Amino acid sequence: MTSDDAVAGHRLTQQLGWPHTEQDWAFHLAQGRGWAAVDRDETVIGTALLWFYGDHDGTLGLVIVDKAFRGKGVARTLMEQVLEAAGARKIRLVATEMAVQLYRNLGFASPNNIKIAQRQGVIARSTPMAINDGSIVRLAREDDYACIRTLDRNAVGMDRSGVINSLLTSATSYVLEREGSVIGCVLVRDSGHGKTFGPLVSSNQTDAKLLLSQAVSEHPGFCRIDVPEDAKALGIWLEQNGLSLVDRGTLMQNFDDKLRKTLSCKMYSLISQALI
Repeated sequence: MTSDDAVAGHRLTQQLGWPHTEQDWAFHLAQGRGWAAVDRDETVIGTALLWFYGDHDGTLGLVIVDKAFRGKGVARTLMEQVLEAAGARKIRLVATEMAVQLYRNLGFASPNNIKIAQRQGVIARSTPMAINDGSIVRLAREDDYACIRTLDRNAVGMDRSGVINSLLTSATSYVLEREGSVIGCVLVRDSGHGKTFGPLVSSNQTDAKLLLSQAVSEHPGFCRIDVPEDAKALGIWLEQNGLSLVDRGTLMQNFDDKLRKTLSCKMYSLISQALI
């Protein structure tokens, strides 16, 4: 796929009722590689995208088939080509309910049975949570960018520096600073119907709420956040603040999960369900 295929990808996501814009598609395409299935008229009828992180990791997403061609093996053919290109890389993805079985048949599993909750809503201007321990949530400076990349890498166990750098040029970025050290971050970008908040990285859910409360207070309107459902306290707080659960996906992978248990901080919101 090329950047010109963003229009066709947008058309397919519209069929599913997904909120992606052409700009969202262009951003995702620019970060990775895409494969398209076409019909006899060279019209795109299916897509699958792959992103490489470092030398050993990757994510897979935006696997979509035109509704007129579903059930004919198009998605499986696309997946087989993408996985061949991925080689021995460890691949993660977020599966819709209707795609879980396809991914299982291709060797993916969900060892921790983690669900990703898509939460969204229209938020009025609000007051940030009070902070009483001397910590501050502030806009990121350029000299924070290395810390943001490190936090992201520690949270997901993948080196996503290229994607993070792209986001830092266009997103509004916040960091949580405590005792002179940056210990958390959240990036806010234009996406879909309004703003998407992610990645959101911190060592605990309380700090995640501090970051989000500041970011949301400065970006009222339509907000979306994709949160692991095992972050129950954060989910309750989001619900109380108007971000309702509208859908959920299953986090899946094609490799053993042992390395995940060593991570020092946690991802509390994804960049997107495709990029994880």
